[in-house]
Amino acid sequence: MCIRDRYEDGMEIPQDLDSIIIPGGKWAVFTEGYDDVDECSSKVQSLWRRLMSGWILSSEYHIAKGPQLEAYPLDRNVVEIWIQLLEK
Repeated sequence: MCIRDRYEDGMEIPQDLDSIIIPGGKWAVFTEGYDDVDECSSKVQSLWRRLMSGWILSSEYHIAKGPQLEAYPLDRNVVEIWIQLLEK
């Protein structure tokens, strides 16, 4: 899926942004909700901490080389962290 595809019809993508092609593969998506936008930063940091110090160490995967993504859906109070994986 292209992140560009997540834009609604008619939404303009800023011209000063670069685009890259990310190869397909296996991804883990971690989601954390928040009640207030002021909590968002601390929720993101907490999610990364749990991911890197817990889940990835006990999983059957390594993190693949390449970008890790943070997504902030406009229709929900959540942050998503997308990590591309390789089997150990």
